[in-house]
Amino acid sequence: MGADLSPKAASRAVAEASARGVTLPTFAADMRSLPFADASFDVVLAADNALPHLLTAQDVLAALREMRRVAPSRRPAPPFDARLRRDPE
Repeated sequence: MGADLSPKAASRAVAEASARGVTLPTFAADMRSLPFADASFDVVLAADNALPHLLTAQDVLAALREMRRVAPSRRPAPPFDARLRRDPE
């Protein structure tokens, strides 16, 4: 499952996953206030430079709290930057 603040970006993720033979449900959602119940996921990742887009320390903390809330372990995975390489080197 994927989420992005931008509905357009969420739709693009569906198309990119589909091109690779993967079904990916997505939502337009603000990571500071996720629309999911507590303990909804096995793991939560912040990818593609998501956290640096937040402009204040309060926003970053809100996002991390939400990631922790929706992860059953209460320990979200560390944020990382995951970009698909189009051409293998």
